[in-house]
Amino acid sequence: NPKSQIHQSYFMVGFFFAIWQLMYFIGWYVNREEITTQFWHRIGYAGVNFLPIVMFDYVVKFLNLKKIVWWSRLNFLYGLVIAYLIIYTDYIMSCLLQYHWGVYPKAGYWHPVFLIYFNLMLTFVNVFLFIWSFYKKDLNWRYRNQIRYVFIAFFIACLGDVDFLPNYGEKFYPLNFYYYPPFLYFRHFCLAARYFLYYYSGYLRPYCRKNYQLF
Repeated sequence: NPKSQIHQSYFMVGFFFAIWQLMYFIGWYVNREEITTQFWHRIGYAGVNFLPIVMFDYVVKFLNLKKIVWWSRLNFLYGLVIAYLIIYTDYIMSCLLQYHWGVYPKAGYWHPVFLIYFNLMLTFVNVFLFIWSFYKKDLNWRYRNQIRYVFIAFFIACLGDVDFLPNYGEKFYPLNFYYYPPFLYFRHFCLAARYFLYYYSGYLRPYCRKNYQLF
């Protein structure tokens, strides 16, 4: 539903994941000139900067956390400022490091500060989803299962946080090459399971109760 704020927010999550992956792909395999490669990596890193912001925004809307909507809006302003610093300055991303698998962004002087807020947002995302999944009592079972699916999918996505290690010169092969496809597969599995459960509860359960005295 393009008019749904939840669906719009989820689209933004997928959009910035795609920006990150696509720009890095272009920088690694399509264009090998140093200046152009660095440009594509800066665009991709600006997309990485928005990942916890759009994930936080999605959780705020999905869980209907109206009291902190203002925080989500401020995050987007913060993200625009950081994106500018990434693309046009060396404060967050200074240059490219060469590894055996290719090039990778090098952390700038302000990168640790950026990393602290980045992980703070991811922490809040997972904490909110965890609390609503297991400790909120006034939720119906279908909505609670949806929240749990999102929690597991986002938690798996957050494992890619270790990909910041190569920014500091650690020769660590980026984990997103391993975890990102499972994240997509699990997301699609959860969507399929959701529609199956909807069909099951809406049609099969009354039929089985009437004809076979089940449920």
